[in-house]
Amino acid sequence: MSVNLVNNETGKVFDILPDRRKHYLRQYFLSYSKEVREKVEFITTDMYETYIELGKELFPNATIILDKFHLVQLLTRNIKKFKIKSITKGKNTRI
Repeated sequence: MSVNLVNNETGKVFDILPDRRKHYLRQYFLSYSKEVREKVEFITTDMYETYIELGKELFPNATIILDKFHLVQLLTRNIKKFKIKSITKGKNTRI
């Protein structure tokens, strides 16, 4: 699976990485100097734990933001599960 790196200000992709494994991403981001990494202000990501961990570790001044698409997707899935569970539970209830 690949990783798309996008400039949040311009919306332009500046790199596409062929691998999302932690060791690969760490090596890639460490190719940037500490000074450059410290200037990163925001990281927008899905909820993949590796991205969040590396963001905190390698970009200490950045605020990590979970992207709204994945948050809405998670919320929608959980609402559907809750509705199905409630309906199923209600069928077995007698008045």
